[in-house]
Amino acid sequence: MSELRKQQVASGSLGPGWLMLLMLFAWVSAGWLPASASEAQAGQSPAEPEFQPGIPGLKMADVRDHEHLWAEFEELQRWEHGDRISIAEFRTQAIEKTSVFLGLTGPAQESFQSWAASAVKRIRGSFHADRQSDHDPSVASSQFSQDLAAAVSEGDAALGDSPRSQLFAKRLKEWLLRLAFGPTEAKEAREARSALGSSPAQ
Repeated sequence: MSELRKQQVASGSLGPGWLMLLMLFAWVSAGWLPASASEAQAGQSPAEPEFQPGIPGLKMADVRDHEHLWAEFEELQRWEHGDRISIAEFRTQAIEKTSVFLGLTGPAQESFQSWAASAVKRIRGSFHADRQSDHDPSVASSQFSQDLAAAVSEGDAALGDSPRSQLFAKRLKEWLLRLAFGPTEAKEAREARSALGSSPAQ
């Protein structure tokens, strides 16, 4: 700052517009303004979702929709944890929303949804097998790993090779595990007992 400006600031003769600019500059330099606010002041747009290279044909809209899908997934988990929806509803809605993101329709959508429900049931069964007294824990653990790997492999095949499918496949294993083990075991048991109790007598 020039000596003249310093004298004007000290004397209070500098106009209010200059004072506001100087204060804004000081706040941004000190890190008192969040990045979004400083970008807005500079006329810049908010940060875009991170684009993932290496997938031919992938568009920024695909990346944004993928992030939105996971945000919806997180919201469904919060609803399930808060008992706003059942575990079955959580899994069904998560699978349906994923199939919509992938652009699946008709038989392809039905096949994906059937595979996902079956995969979740299978890997849960393998994981809990070591709780049974007649199972060797090391064997059960190995079986769980094999079943999880098989489910992921089957899922990769069911997804196809579209840009969105390749993007989602990067987190397919996480998606399966969270579908299977996101809900608490206490609620799983409670809803299982409730389902048995509401089943018609044979």
